[in-house]
Amino acid sequence: MPVQKGSVGKPQYGLALSSLVNERQVDFMQNINDGCLMTLSPITTPCCRNTFVILSTEDTSLHGVKMNYGDEFLLRAENYGDPQAAPLYVRYTPEGVPGPADRMPIQLSAILDSNCRWTTMPLLPCDRLEGLGSPIKTNAKLVIKNCVADKSLCVMNQNWMQTFFGPVDDKGIVYCNRVLLGNWYEASQLEEYKLNKFLEQMKKGDLMLARYRKMSENLNKPTVLTQSSSSIEFGAKITLLAPHVPATDPPQEDKKGLVLGGRLSSNEISYSQELEDGCSVVGLSDLEPTEKSTFIIKSADYCNREGESLKYNQEFLLALSSSVTRKNPLYLRYDPNPIPGLCGVLPLYLSKHPVSNTRWRMLPTQGPNITRFEQEGKPVMVNTDLIINHCATNVNLGINVGCWMMGFYEKVCGPLMKTCLDVYGKELPNNVWQIYIPLAS
Repeated sequence: MPVQKGSVGKPQYGLALSSLVNERQVDFMQNINDGCLMTLSPITTPCCRNTFVILSTEDTSLHGVKMNYGDEFLLRAENYGDPQAAPLYVRYTPEGVPGPADRMPIQLSAILDSNCRWTTMPLLPCDRLEGLGSPIKTNAKLVIKNCVADKSLCVMNQNWMQTFFGPVDDKGIVYCNRVLLGNWYEASQLEEYKLNKFLEQMKKGDLMLARYRKMSENLNKPTVLTQSSSSIEFGAKITLLAPHVPATDPPQEDKKGLVLGGRLSSNEISYSQELEDGCSVVGLSDLEPTEKSTFIIKSADYCNREGESLKYNQEFLLALSSSVTRKNPLYLRYDPNPIPGLCGVLPLYLSKHPVSNTRWRMLPTQGPNITRFEQEGKPVMVNTDLIINHCATNVNLGINVGCWMMGFYEKVCGPLMKTCLDVYGKELPNNVWQIYIPLAS
């Protein structure tokens, strides 16, 4: 790390850990003492400020024994001015709360405790496991860590301060040791790992933005419905519309109509960007036919009825159009007695099992001049009000206009499985549906 320019203009490298007597302390002490702060100085000439004795924490009287990586040791300052004074040790004081930005947590202390313990390890991570226990060589690059805080001793090169010492060229500037006590190497490796992981996810398309775009491409792809101006047939692509319910929250008079369609939650998009088994079904305000709201009418009696007209009170299945294309049909399903809390406010979902709970039938709306019994067996007409009834429970499909929630694109409305009647025994508007076939222009 360059700290100043030499006599030939080349940068000089190297800083020495040194004690410091600041301008407030010089009035009452003229020598290193308990409480002196530790800094990093470009003055590397051995002197009282930067000379230390390495002592073993197991036995401070050991001399001449080789020091190995991983051994705990003490750093005792050499006090040439007063050899009889109490020994001073380099001590790190951990912060109980965040301190000011210019605070230096390392200082000389006459108190010998566990905060004075230090240890070393090889600089390169690949050598740390095998290097523990091997002797430390002179001039070898290594990492010094405090044993209690498990933080590395390092330099913060943004913080300089004025001192009494130093050559004229550097004007007495010394590295302040905010002495970056922290896992600086681990932090830099973590940032590199996060960057590599981000790039890898971007290549694989695993980022949330890429998943959202893929989901939008799959669910909002426009579809072409089966065009008809009279009755509807088995195998036709349709959209179910509730024409008499508000399409906004709060409701507006000029905006009515919700279509039935699939929905992906924020959790489901993490593992799939298409409608899968278990995805909920809600009311959508977008009336344009798309993959998420297009269904195909299938026969419920295992017979091939392609081309036959669907009649009132005849059982059928509603399969999602995109799932039929993938050869893995998903059917509209309602379970009458779910486990409490299992489905929440969304009782309808898509299921790959064509069981009895996926069977539906269409009933005509009750009129003043003709009974529902008289219309049984007649073909179901498109763009005409009708009732969708669940065969297994005999309850009607509806829209819960009091249950709105936020989706990826807009607010969606929860469905309702309940027969809602007025005082005259007629279905309320939230139970009325249409087979919505907008005529192609």
